[in-house]
Amino acid sequence: MGTGTPLPLSQQEMQAARTAINQGFGCLQDAFQVTSWPTDSYNCIAWAAEDRSYWWWPDPDGESFWPQGVLRQTSIAAFVAAFQTMGYESCDSYDLEPGYEKVAIYAIGNDVKHMARQLPSGAWTSKLGEWFDIDHDSVDGVQDPPQRVEYGVKRQAMRRRALEMPVIASGA
Repeated sequence: MGTGTPLPLSQQEMQAARTAINQGFGCLQDAFQVTSWPTDSYNCIAWAAEDRSYWWWPDPDGESFWPQGVLRQTSIAAFVAAFQTMGYESCDSYDLEPGYEKVAIYAIGNDVKHMARQLPSGAWTSKLGEWFDIDHDSVDGVQDPPQRVEYGVKRQAMRRRALEMPVIASGA
């Protein structure tokens, strides 16, 4: 599984959360871990951008955060442009690629509905609206099954060179 730490919930609370999530996301098939408390401080787009401070959305009134200069549209092209401002580029694979960080854009047609971020382990992490953050084994885990139309299906992978943290030598 991913690198997130499971929430310190009682067994009964965790089971209730997992049951509710599985009802909405049948593709997960229990292959996920709940890693945060519900919050409306940020959404899945912000979570993919590693930002827990703002709700990211291209609303036309500008009430939510959106990168300056990027069209406020829910099109795949607008989300690609938004993540290009952070150094991401479109790519063809959702597979783990050493030296790169990846995000996935999910859409119904050309209308973006969700994003997920790949973890260094190769698993993925998603924020479920105002609900929990979860780590899920597969990028396919949050795709809509045929009978559900909410998050859509994965439509675009993006990558950027992994941000390298400087190694600081300890005192001699």
